Amino acid sequence: MLDAEQEYQALMNNAPVGILYTKNGEILRYNAKFSEIFGFDTEIIGKSARQLCPSDAAYEALGEVAGPILSAGKPFHQEIQLRHHDGHTFWADAVAYLFDPRHPAEGTIWIINDISERKQAERNLHETVQELQSIFNNASVGIVFTNRRTVLRCNRRFEEIVGYASDELHGMPTANLYASAESHEELGRQSSPLLSAGKAFSATKQFRRKDGHL
Repeated sequence: MLDAEQEYQALMNNAPVGILYTKNGEILRYNAKFSEIFGFDTEIIGKSARQLCPSDAAYEALGEVAGPILSAGKPFHQEIQLRHHDGHTFWADAVAYLFDPRHPAEGTIWIINDISERKQAERNLHETVQELQSIFNNASVGIVFTNRRTVLRCNRRFEEIVGYASDELHGMPTANLYASAESHEELGRQSSPLLSAGKAFSATKQFRRKDGHL
C-alpha cells in the first residue's frame, strides 16, 4: 500500500503538465514533465528559478506581475515566455498559487503547460489572414462577399466598378446592383443549383453603377 509520500510522488511524476515548487526564487522540487518541457537532463534542485526565464529583466517583470496577485491569496494565470535549457524561448500557459496561503513564505507551486504549437498555429493563421487581406484589397478584379443576397464586404476595386463607397455597399441588397430585378432573379435561378452542389458558377451580366450607367 502506498504511503502519502509515494502517492504524492506518483501524482507528480504522472501529471501531464510541468509542476514546479519554488521558494525564495529557488527551485525545490519538480516533476518529470517539467524536465521534459525544459529539456533538463541534470538535477537543478537548489538552483535559481531565474534560469527558467529568457532574461533577468523578464524574471523581475514576472515577479512584479505575479507577486501582488499571489500575496493577495489569489492564483496567478498568464501566458508567458520561458527559456528552454538549450537557450531557445517558448510560450507556456502558467498557473501559480501559494503552497500555503496562510504562510506565503512557504513558497509557490507553478503549473506549466507548453503551448508553443498553439502559438505557432495562431501566428500562421494571422499571417495567412494578412496575406489574403492584402490579395483581397489589391486585386485587379472586383470581389464581393454576400449572404442572403445582401452585400457583406467588398474590395476597393469592386467599389470603383459600381461607384459606391464601402459604407454604402455594406448591407445593400444585391438586387440594387443589377440592370433589372428580372436579371437578378435569373442569376439566382442559374447559380443556386451549382453553388448548392459546391460547384463554381460563371456568367456574364450587366451591373448598374450608382450613377445609373450600365
